[in-house]
Amino acid sequence: MGIFFLILSVCSVTIFLFAELDAYSRFQNYKMIRDLIFHHGFQGRIIRNFSHSKCQREAAYFAASDLGFKREIKEYFRESGYRWYHVFPDFLWKHPDYLLSKYFWLTTFFTKSYPSKYLNFC
Repeated sequence: MGIFFLILSVCSVTIFLFAELDAYSRFQNYKMIRDLIFHHGFQGRIIRNFSHSKCQREAAYFAASDLGFKREIKEYFRESGYRWYHVFPDFLWKHPDYLLSKYFWLTTFFTKSYPSKYLNFC
């Protein structure tokens, strides 16, 4: 019985840790996208780099919305074929082994801190 609770505790902590790391990484993406849009204006080539997963699309959506490009980003994602039910990352269907790569783990959970250049955050 003790082993069961130990495994349950480890799983609970692991899920919490991954959720926090993902939230931190998406906030770094948000700051980067917001700076890029602020500096260059809304461009599809900027957003395309951050449209591979639902979380990155959400970060891009909120960054663009904050700068007044809500209609443009909704239109961009619709034209790109993304809908509300596209939750899983694009690569998952073509290359499921990508989940085990170092690049995936670094970009998904361990994104480096991005200091905002143009916009101040609290």
